[in-house]
Amino acid sequence: MVATIHPDEDSIPLLLAGSEEQIADGLALIDRLLRQRLCRWLRRRFPALSAEDLGDAWGSTLVCVLQSVRSRRFATNQPIAPWLRKIVYARAADQTRRKTRHEEILKIACTTLCTGRRPHGAPAVNATREEFRDVICAAIKGLPRNQRIVLEAFVDCFPETHNMEILRSNVSRVTGRDQSLPSVKRALQEGRHKVREFLSSRGFVPGDVSIA
Repeated sequence: MVATIHPDEDSIPLLLAGSEEQIADGLALIDRLLRQRLCRWLRRRFPALSAEDLGDAWGSTLVCVLQSVRSRRFATNQPIAPWLRKIVYARAADQTRRKTRHEEILKIACTTLCTGRRPHGAPAVNATREEFRDVICAAIKGLPRNQRIVLEAFVDCFPETHNMEILRSNVSRVTGRDQSLPSVKRALQEGRHKVREFLSSRGFVPGDVSIA
């Protein structure tokens, strides 16, 4: 079935090539005339996208259109709908990759904190340290002070802090007091347990994971 082209669609390329006010009018027309059609098209290709993700993909598409127009990369003689389909498809693919990546990092973070071991076959966590820290920040924040300090030190220098002596040294530096190895190990184990409970309460339950 061929979609009916609204007469005003033909005016969009010329508006996008005009003044700032005309560009704004062109973007408004894109949103009014093409949003539903392109989002339905996108939903068929990415059925797992939530309504929120779909909205984010569309918002990113409009930003890309504006960037293309302002950088003079937009060709006024090209059909507007096929061009927008390419952009919205790419943005949805990015959204899907980010979501998948976030879930992978969450699994690595939870398993590592619960067991002290990286899952077999998982990418090296130290290569994604910033993402790793962001994911577990909320879980660590609610811990008692001593456990929080130990877990933060564990994450800050991961994976070097698999070595308990390195972890003990880092915790001692943060607290300004010499910490015993047994107390650091105990705080780490208790903190891991609470982090696991925190993540599980939010619907993430790692498979076949035991507290080390």
